[in-house]
Amino acid sequence: QTTGKPPNKAHPQAPPGSPFEVGGVVVLEGQTGTGKIELAEHIVIYAAQRLQILTVLGAMGPRPGGGVRMAVELLRSTLGVYRGLNPGSLPDDDSQALHKVTPQELTSRLQILSVALKDPGVKERQQEILDNALEVVIALLSTLIKTQPIILLLQFEYGTSLFPKSA
Repeated sequence: QTTGKPPNKAHPQAPPGSPFEVGGVVVLEGQTGTGKIELAEHIVIYAAQRLQILTVLGAMGPRPGGGVRMAVELLRSTLGVYRGLNPGSLPDDDSQALHKVTPQELTSRLQILSVALKDPGVKERQQEILDNALEVVIALLSTLIKTQPIILLLQFEYGTSLFPKSA
């Protein structure tokens, strides 16, 4: 929808009907070396600088502990958005900050998440950590997107470059 105002050249608007205007999903998929990461970086930087859209990041690879890595990245980058929107409103300690913003009905999940935030290399209960982190992040983002556009950038890697493919 247009507002009847001419576009402000200093603050470009998202293309009409695009995921950056109305929400949606953009999937970048392809062979290694085709520039997916570079394109994702460009999208995130452009969206932040020109459209004032903030980003939450998470990456998971095939190595052991990939789920905990993603959980910690999602939690920390979500807290980063909260901190960016309200500087000084959250403690510097991520566990304390998470306790402050998490809805009451999910606080029972925070003990295990605090362990992961303090030691991302934790070996026990990795699936439980990821599942709990996803629930908390979804709840936090559901609140954020009511007032602030967000890009959720997830990178999933698979396979290995250690061994050649067999026929």
